[in-house]
Amino acid sequence: MTSKRTDQAFFERDTLTALEAWSDHDLEAAGRLTHPMRWDPDSDRYTPVSWHIAFQEIARELQAFEPHEAVFYTSGRASLETSCMFQLFARVYGSNHLPDSSPGGSGRRGAQHGVLPFSLGACRSSRHRMR
Repeated sequence: MTSKRTDQAFFERDTLTALEAWSDHDLEAAGRLTHPMRWDPDSDRYTPVSWHIAFQEIARELQAFEPHEAVFYTSGRASLETSCMFQLFARVYGSNHLPDSSPGGSGRRGAQHGVLPFSLGACRSSRHRMR
């Protein structure tokens, strides 16, 4: 567990393009996110959004899909509790598409082409760089 945090000032200093050049180690060493973030294509920066707005946007995007069209990816590095809650969320939504990144898993292939990538309950700064 780390006490380091990435705040809004962190994301005001560097664009996403610049952060993509950072090593995995440096990204993880910067710290954990402190609030939901959204990528702004005009500034090429992550900007904070409220939890209320974040969940509204997630709900709106999920409502645009049929459950069989959605894939809910989870990392093998996520805690058991996080994975179980995420799986429950996917199944309540109506999806049975739950790949992971375990050896032999197919979850990471094509993830960069996802329409609505989001991560719950884990630090994914070095593993899932998505716009």
